[in-house]
Amino acid sequence: MRQESLQPVDTNNWYSTVAKPLARQRSFFRLSVGAACLGGLIAVLNYHAPTPLSLDERAYASLIIVAVGFSTLLWTWGYDALIPFMPLLCTFYALDYGVPVFLFRSSSNLSVSPSYSTPQIERALGYVLAGIVAMLVGYYGPLLRLIRPVIPRFRLRWPNLPAVRVTGLAMGAVGFVFGLGLDRSFRGGLAQLGGYVSDLFTVGICILLALWLSGMARRWIAVAVFALFIPARLALGLASGLAGSAVYLLFTLLLLYAAVRRRIWWSVILIGTIALLLYRPFETPYRDATWRGPLVGASLGQKVEYMGGLMLKAYESVGFQLETIVEISAARLAQFTVLAEVVRDTPSQVPYWGGVTYYPLLFKPIPRFLWPNKPEEVTGQEFGHRYGLLDADDPGTSLNLPQLVELYANFGPVGLVLGMIFFGLFYRVLMEMFVHPGMGFGSLVAAVFLASNSFDIGSATSSVVGGIPWCLIFIAAVHFTIIAVSAQFDSITNMHSEALRA
Repeated sequence: MRQESLQPVDTNNWYSTVAKPLARQRSFFRLSVGAACLGGLIAVLNYHAPTPLSLDERAYASLIIVAVGFSTLLWTWGYDALIPFMPLLCTFYALDYGVPVFLFRSSSNLSVSPSYSTPQIERALGYVLAGIVAMLVGYYGPLLRLIRPVIPRFRLRWPNLPAVRVTGLAMGAVGFVFGLGLDRSFRGGLAQLGGYVSDLFTVGICILLALWLSGMARRWIAVAVFALFIPARLALGLASGLAGSAVYLLFTLLLLYAAVRRRIWWSVILIGTIALLLYRPFETPYRDATWRGPLVGASLGQKVEYMGGLMLKAYESVGFQLETIVEISAARLAQFTVLAEVVRDTPSQVPYWGGVTYYPLLFKPIPRFLWPNKPEEVTGQEFGHRYGLLDADDPGTSLNLPQLVELYANFGPVGLVLGMIFFGLFYRVLMEMFVHPGMGFGSLVAAVFLASNSFDIGSATSSVVGGIPWCLIFIAAVHFTIIAVSAQFDSITNMHSEALRA
């Protein structure tokens, strides 16, 4: 890491640190390098596409990836005076809808019906590009001016740094302990509560990392974060059988780093993407073993060892081909194929849902321990069966309904565009609630935490947006906990001072 990352920042004015644009000469150099790298990546993907793609497919997929560069440009120049949430969110869209276009075209590895045609793929990619542009319009466009005066502004100031350090360490430790035994400690109605307890681990890491990046923590804090907490949290996420857990943690930490240091670490994102492509083919057999097979209830170490053995055997096998692994991973990432299925069948065979999938938003924020008979959300089951993506006699499998696909299935192309404008505006409001001239250190941590809970574009709206109210309550609980600990520290300090004077 460069020496600049160890220099203290202006902690008396967090907004100036977060929103400060780079110097013109420095930003021009970075943007030139970034544009060259992005152009080179797109050129390589187009050149090495495994099978011939139509010109429209290449153009749409390339422009989906370009959206990452456009949002990064606005953030680097200071037009986007917030944390770089939108550049990283566009990266998720690029990974799910743009990059996989160039990595596979064989439908033999897909879990969905391969009966779509090239024109349907082209239409689907066109709708994706239109949706991303609409989201950018909502996030950066003029609609924000209409509601900006009524956006609530939260000032989470944590001035007592010793109390913040101790609380961050305690949250990390407690979150890790509960995370290890989460399935055994929280069942039934308490499962949702257990999920937020495990979030303490992530929040604790964010607090400690932000302190170190800001020059407000000693080196041993960095050792604890990088050598213990982050590897343990990554292992915990991967051991759950959900690669997304580790991916979201990585993007959360990169978002925090970029917010404080004004630099997005694209090399880490590239390395992480390659690692994800090499990991995803083994996720399903790992889940079969740890969720329903012989490793049910196994320890974290046993699960990690089993996953390592799966990957090692595959890579040592005689018939192993890297291209096959990448193609399988790309097929699992490629959400544009699901949209192509929906575009083909809607509304000719399957009528528009008319907003039915958004109904769970009415009761999603209510925890099950307060409402034991709360209706189960079965959107994934209904979606899979309605479009023939799941067998008729399969009552247990749930197929993710990506938010962009959900908009089209409910309201068609016009609804997709209008809905993505709303999503962009919604994201902007969330960020401006905490990132503003009066923000404090706690506001930065809160904004990063909210952003990390909004990255899951592959799940239904009710699963992501429906959890935001409880995220806000969770943030408030963390804030008041730190305020209470700070009061105790102040009381002890005052007592010590009075004792010295006596």
